[in-house]
Amino acid sequence: MKPSLLRALPTSLAACGAIAAAVAFAGLTFAAPASRAQTGQPSPLLNGTWRLATPRPQAQQSIQQAIGPAVARLNPDMQRMARARLAESTWVPDQVTIAASATQISIAVAGQENRTFTSTPGQPQNVYSRSGVRASLTQLFRPDGAIEQQLRAMDGTQYNFYTPQAGGGALSLDVLIQSQRLTGDIRFRVQFTRQ
Repeated sequence: MKPSLLRALPTSLAACGAIAAAVAFAGLTFAAPASRAQTGQPSPLLNGTWRLATPRPQAQQSIQQAIGPAVARLNPDMQRMARARLAESTWVPDQVTIAASATQISIAVAGQENRTFTSTPGQPQNVYSRSGVRASLTQLFRPDGAIEQQLRAMDGTQYNFYTPQAGGGALSLDVLIQSQRLTGDIRFRVQFTRQ
């Protein structure tokens, strides 16, 4: 793979900011990305501040394990480059704050970086990674009231699904990264607890 082709890896998806905690691989399922016509209303359980549920090193190690198979067939130099770029979109935040209404979605992540993504549901906007790579971000409400973030870059898409758990004490963040440059999809789940 030529270095110019690697620039398109999903690290351009780093604009999504962060991924966090307690990755659960067994039985992990992901809902299909919603189309704009499928958008629902926000769950009242989404709003609030959420804290990382497990120690950050443990969460980051689990994420790296999820990335491994997707880059395993790349040559060693490309693996290093791919891992570095993917690290921009999979850093673990200490906290996530969500303010969602029928007309606006705002998600703030804090930790290694501090980023806030605010938009009208279904309206794309340009966002940039810390290395300057552009992605188109669209935030939607899923039919079940969860939030879906779609970050589309030149050669890949990252989907972040923020879903409150029954009772409202926990928030799951399911992540799906797809790119023709990778040998497979990257999927993982991280958990937060309400602050």
